[in-house]
Amino acid sequence: MSRDRFVAIWRYLHLQNNQAADVNKDDKLWKMRWFLNYLLDRFQALYEVDGNVSVDESMIKFKGRLSFRQYLPMKPTKWGVKVWVMAESSTGYVTNFQVVSHTVW
Repeated sequence: MSRDRFVAIWRYLHLQNNQAADVNKDDKLWKMRWFLNYLLDRFQALYEVDGNVSVDESMIKFKGRLSFRQYLPMKPTKWGVKVWVMAESSTGYVTNFQVVSHTVW
């Protein structure tokens, strides 16, 4: 994909109606909350785990300004968005996740 095509798609990609009155704007992820919930529902509906799961914190690398960006010195990716992930042990398939949208210092 060319850079210009990516920029054109990125410019018009919008996940939330800003004038909607039924959203909780106290949630820092309110613009993409429905999309995260949709992904979670699809992950759980399409695959059934065998019972052996692992829960771990993951880091999504992010260098920009964000109020809930985390610093974890023991991770290979030290700065980013922390996500708790429950994945099947044998395949690594993600069955549940939670984005940490608050900073704990």
